[in-house]
Amino acid sequence: MAEEDLGIQAAYSEEYSIHGNTEQILIFFKNLLMALRSIKGTVLLLIFSAGLLVISCKGKEKNREMDTTTNADTTMTAPDTSTAVTPAPVTITEAQLKDATKDFPGVQATVNNGEVTLTGSISKEKLPRLMQSVQALNPVKVNNNLTIK
Repeated sequence: MAEEDLGIQAAYSEEYSIHGNTEQILIFFKNLLMALRSIKGTVLLLIFSAGLLVISCKGKEKNREMDTTTNADTTMTAPDTSTAVTPAPVTITEAQLKDATKDFPGVQATVNNGEVTLTGSISKEKLPRLMQSVQALNPVKVNNNLTIK
């Protein structure tokens, strides 16, 4: 047995005596090697984490500076609506409205200047279908005065 092996053995473990057998020394070194591998893995993980942190934060200070200058220099102006083209109002006829509400017998509908007024009564289940068929005519406004049954 070499002198250095004896020194390491005495320094790291009191349960191994100078007169211990070779098998115990091999077990000790295997355990020591496993512990070193575990520490190596932990150190590598910490280094990797620190690297990710540095990469993810890199340049954020520059972005923060750019954001403040950009916000200070930005001015908002209202769009020029004087030349904007407004769509021509769509005229809804009584015939179109009657056709849209024909499947709803308890509902009466009238139209005045593109505004549709609904009166009468309807079930809760049929109301979405009615509103969809009336909205398909693109009215200016829908006045819903319906009573839900």
